[in-house]
Amino acid sequence: MRRPDPAAPTAKRLPLTLGHPRRVIVLALFSILVLGFLGRNVEDKLNPTSLDVPGTASNKATKLLKRYFGDSAPFAILLQGPDSAIEEQGPKLVHALRAAPEAGEPKVTTLSPWDKGRVGNLRPAPDKALVLVDFHVSVNHAVRYTVDELNEILARKVEPPLHATQTGFATLSRAIQDESIDSSERSELIALPILLIVLLLVFRSPVAALIPLSFG
Repeated sequence: MRRPDPAAPTAKRLPLTLGHPRRVIVLALFSILVLGFLGRNVEDKLNPTSLDVPGTASNKATKLLKRYFGDSAPFAILLQGPDSAIEEQGPKLVHALRAAPEAGEPKVTTLSPWDKGRVGNLRPAPDKALVLVDFHVSVNHAVRYTVDELNEILARKVEPPLHATQTGFATLSRAIQDESIDSSERSELIALPILLIVLLLVFRSPVAALIPLSFG
């Protein structure tokens, strides 16, 4: 029996991707499923951006406000329309806002032109009225839930010819968050076909190109 020559070159081992292609594909698909499960509903886990700067007078005032009065989520609602429509729908809107909290949630505080006291500045013109609302919840809760709740109440209680516009820190933060997510999704849809073409040119195989594309 002839012994192999030790000086003869040995055969090179195939890379793992070529030696066990099926196992690599199964492992890649399993990793994609696991990462997709861990990243589900990521937009619901985002925290709103804070404008507080530690050490400033505004930050100290915010801490004092929370210490003595609890959480605060203020909103301003501007009603625009005929005077008769404001006088008819305005009080009903205020009543609906005060009845909005569910069991266990703090009461909603409102300040409107229909309250007692010196509230004349809340009616700067016959066709305008300003309603101030505080839901007394945390900023995270306000961004995730209260903004939608307020918009739903306005949609139910304010009818043409009256028009309602609401704003607040939670509303602005929610708008920035939604726009950021929408922009990311649009950029991914634009980049995917371009990336697929590049990967096809590099790997020269649809299956090999789809694996890094799926991870992305």
